[in-house]
Amino acid sequence: MLNSFIAAAMILLSSQTIAQVRASGEIEWLVGDLPPFAWKEGNKPRGYGVDLIAAMAGRMGRSVDISPVPWARAVATTREGDHYGVLPLARTPDREDQYRWLIKLTQVRYTFFAHRKQEGAAYINDIDALRTRKIGVLRGSPITNNLQAARFTQIVTATNYNDLLRLLELGAIDAAYAGQPMFLAAIRQTSFPENDFVTGVSLGSANLYLGASLKLDGDEAERWVNAYKALLNDGTVAKLRRRYDLPAL
Repeated sequence: MLNSFIAAAMILLSSQTIAQVRASGEIEWLVGDLPPFAWKEGNKPRGYGVDLIAAMAGRMGRSVDISPVPWARAVATTREGDHYGVLPLARTPDREDQYRWLIKLTQVRYTFFAHRKQEGAAYINDIDALRTRKIGVLRGSPITNNLQAARFTQIVTATNYNDLLRLLELGAIDAAYAGQPMFLAAIRQTSFPENDFVTGVSLGSANLYLGASLKLDGDEAERWVNAYKALLNDGTVAKLRRRYDLPAL
């Protein structure tokens, strides 16, 4: 059942068919480069969130409408628009009244990562030592607020995780600060050896959601939530989570 839902929906994921099939008021999903939830492989989006949306769309008898875009644009477009969805969106206090919160994906800890060649990276487990270092973070991410609240001052923004990994390898930053499952999955999607990077102390956590525009029609939002509940009940969600090594809900 899982493969039939996804296969039927993913047929329409090509750039030639996306946007031609969405009826007025239906969600257009925007995703960034945030593995294991979403990333671009060739010309197609992949990941847990992408497969989940495809399965929900299949349950609803719809085609799939997913557009990979830069993360900061995805967040802003969904916030300012009226029919967009975005994932994975951290549910933070400053965002609470800016989006519809449809479906919880997981909880994530925000963690510091360093390259092993950086002086042994001993500072990676010491918040006080990290405050004096250059810290890389994704542009547009709300976790920048965590760093500012903890009195970090040398914050460097990057467009995506590949950029963060390159900055670490080059020594342009001393540590990256990111959601732990996303950063580790991003390493596995690249040619960087995973054991080149050191996982350090964590600072803060959040729940990640499928979010949508606040102005989205309530009936449209309910359709997606109900489709998710059906997939949760028939075991599809559990199968997808195992496929992408996500913990059980």
